[in-house]
Amino acid sequence: MPISRRQFLQDAGFCAAALSLSPLDAAALPAQALERRGRAKTVIVVGAGLAGLAAAYELTKAGHDVTVLETRLQPGGRVRTLREPFSDGLYAEAGARIFSDSYVRLIRYANELGVPFAPLASSPFAPLYYLRGERLVARAGEPVDWPYDLTAEEQQLGPGGILGKHILPVVQQIGDPAAPGWQLGAAQQYDKMTFTEFLRRQGVSDEAVELVRRTYWGGPGADTTSAQQYFVAYLATFSLGQAFYAFPGGNDRLPTALADRLRDRIQYGATVVRINHGPNGAEAVVQQGSASHSVAAEHLICAVPFSHLRHVEVNPSLTPQEARLVEQLDYAAVVRVYLQVRRRFWEREQVAGSAYTDLPVMEVSEQPFLPPQAPTPRGILEALVQGPEARRLAEMTERQRIESVLGHMERVHPGLAEHVEGGTSKVWGHGAYSQFRPGELTEWLPRVARPDSRLHFAGEHTSVLAGTMEGALESGQRAAQEVNLAR
Repeated sequence: MPISRRQFLQDAGFCAAALSLSPLDAAALPAQALERRGRAKTVIVVGAGLAGLAAAYELTKAGHDVTVLETRLQPGGRVRTLREPFSDGLYAEAGARIFSDSYVRLIRYANELGVPFAPLASSPFAPLYYLRGERLVARAGEPVDWPYDLTAEEQQLGPGGILGKHILPVVQQIGDPAAPGWQLGAAQQYDKMTFTEFLRRQGVSDEAVELVRRTYWGGPGADTTSAQQYFVAYLATFSLGQAFYAFPGGNDRLPTALADRLRDRIQYGATVVRINHGPNGAEAVVQQGSASHSVAAEHLICAVPFSHLRHVEVNPSLTPQEARLVEQLDYAAVVRVYLQVRRRFWEREQVAGSAYTDLPVMEVSEQPFLPPQAPTPRGILEALVQGPEARRLAEMTERQRIESVLGHMERVHPGLAEHVEGGTSKVWGHGAYSQFRPGELTEWLPRVARPDSRLHFAGEHTSVLAGTMEGALESGQRAAQEVNLAR
């Protein structure tokens, strides 16, 4: 949940200078273009998300012959921007939301492809919370009486300060996971526990842990996800960033720009149903409409989530160990519901449209994160729902989802119903991003990224920066380099 991360880092006082690191100056990072080694190779890339596009882009620039197979009719994967059914040029992110200047690969591609990005401005309005039946406004200079049984210090620090006290030392210890030569070693101890367990071991009270879970950091994943994934893929990356950005007009501008450079190399509406691979090459059997055909190449990069790969026949079968990883890797259940309003009426109260809650709607965000090109009084409020509540919403019809969310959000923003003009939703049926349980990141990550003969794997789930756009790009570059260096 990037907005909560951004607010947390502001409240906790994180800054890159404190860590004596400057990610944008890291020109030596392995984020530069490939130089072809040996002869040109033929390559199939399955999936046109950021990982697949990065792999195809790098290989194509190096002179290799690449074919990209994508089920949807658009590129981007889980970087998804919704422009319909909204009015007045409004749009909303259904997938990846914001990024920081620590995302050196993403920024390199944006600059290289001429895709402008813009900084997010701090909101002039007071943060809003709805916790344990109370609507709380955190106005500057006024203490918040958190409705939890906290120690005196925890009450004074608040959720952002609590996290800052206990997490900043860990982030300093871990260092920059995007730096060349970075190893898991310093972070491995945190893979043995969930994020909730980490906080409790740090002496954070149960009530304060609950406050943190309901606000800046946590959600259902805090009780099940490896703390190491939180620190490496989220905290370390974002805490190293000094500024936060988005792409004006929608984050899908970046994958679209990558796809434009590939154009005729991408086959859309192409669902891969079987992958054949061996020491001499690879083949993808593709279903397009009512017809099927096959594409052969020397190498194949599988750049789709394992939740999708489970439905693809692989021949010969993956090893029992590989098959277990594909079947058991968990993905976050996420549903996002969007309500368009005639005007941003909450601004009259000088409060933010965004809010953190313990209601089923969980996190409320005002979209888009950057102002639309033409000023409009209209706005969009999004509810980001995870875990069991997301699965419950996923079983509803679109209308039922909107009505359910509106009922809860009315408690956060009284009077909302009279301003709503309509809405839409996005259900991430195969999961929004990978979630490694305790012990899995250390054990599985070196294996999920390992090629199997001519079959290579990419995607955020194969990167130490799991769950991020930067991780997806890093994995695509790694897979491209594997192919590039192969004999």
